[in-house]
Amino acid sequence: MIIELEINGARVIVSGENLSVNVSEDAPAAPIRRETRKISGVHVLRDWLKAERGRSSRLAEHLEVTYGAVSNWKTVPTHRLAEISAFTGIDREALVPDAFRMARSMQ
Repeated sequence: MIIELEINGARVIVSGENLSVNVSEDAPAAPIRRETRKISGVHVLRDWLKAERGRSSRLAEHLEVTYGAVSNWKTVPTHRLAEISAFTGIDREALVPDAFRMARSMQ
């Protein structure tokens, strides 16, 4: 993801997962492109895991899976939803928002 801003004549570019920043006062202004990222449950979980060192390992140990299994999740495994929610303190709906959204729409 790339975010470009112009602040007081300075062009600020924020890009990538690590959010490196390049500031240049002389760069010509470029059109600003706006992107949004759909926040999914796995992003919420990844943010929680990255907030403190060792969380991925402790979650893997708690679930009796490998660290690699946790780090390779593309979605939060629904068969582990209750355990993950209890361990992390993250609400189940935040971990699997699409499932809850579909259930509400069926009511």
